[in-house]
Amino acid sequence: MKYNSWWNWNHLRDAESLNNNEKKNIIVLYFVHLIFGLKQALIQLILVFASIIHALFPFAFNFKLLDIVVNQCIQLYKFLPDHPSWKKIKKEIK
Repeated sequence: MKYNSWWNWNHLRDAESLNNNEKKNIIVLYFVHLIFGLKQALIQLILVFASIIHALFPFAFNFKLLDIVVNQCIQLYKFLPDHPSWKKIKKEIK
C-alpha cells in the first residue's frame, strides 16, 4: 500500500483493508467512500469559514472549532483504525 503518494489506483481496496473489511463490491466501496468523503469535506469547508471568522474575531466560537476537529479525527479513526498515520498522532500525544 502506498500511503505517501498522491495517486493510488487501489485506494478503495487499501481503505477497505484499513477498515478491517474485505471483499465488498467495488461499486459499494465507491459509494461508501463518496458519502464519507463528502461528509468530511463539508465539515472541512465549514471549518474554513468558521476559522477565518475566528481569526478576525477571537471571541467567536470559543473552542468549539477545536472540538469539531477532534470529533472529525475520531470519526476518521473509527473509519480507518489501522492506518499508519495514527501512530504519529499517538507518538506526538505521549
